[in-house]
Amino acid sequence: MINDIVSTNGSLIVHGDFSSGQYVSAAVHDPRAMDGDVRYNNDAFEVYASGNWCQVVSNVADVSLKNEDVVALTWAKTKMLEEEIEKELMDTYPALKKAKENFNTIKALVENDN
Repeated sequence: MINDIVSTNGSLIVHGDFSSGQYVSAAVHDPRAMDGDVRYNNDAFEVYASGNWCQVVSNVADVSLKNEDVVALTWAKTKMLEEEIEKELMDTYPALKKAKENFNTIKALVENDN
């Protein structure tokens, strides 16, 4: 049974817990069982393969993001912090706020020219 999810790079957090046991009935020697059937038996998942119920041994799933997603999230966090600091500075220094407004105006004019 999967009872934990691990994020090796810390970029994924999963909350939740399921502690009560479940049982999905299937007889061990049930002739109707087919390869690939899955059951939960005695606190473990089992899969039917080649005439036998085989226990799935791992109880931890490792979930992670692709490296480019981690890079994008890291960039976004950094950018958000920079913008927050910039806003605080513009609130403190009106000349900086005016310079930013002028920059944005000139940037918009240049972009419209292209």
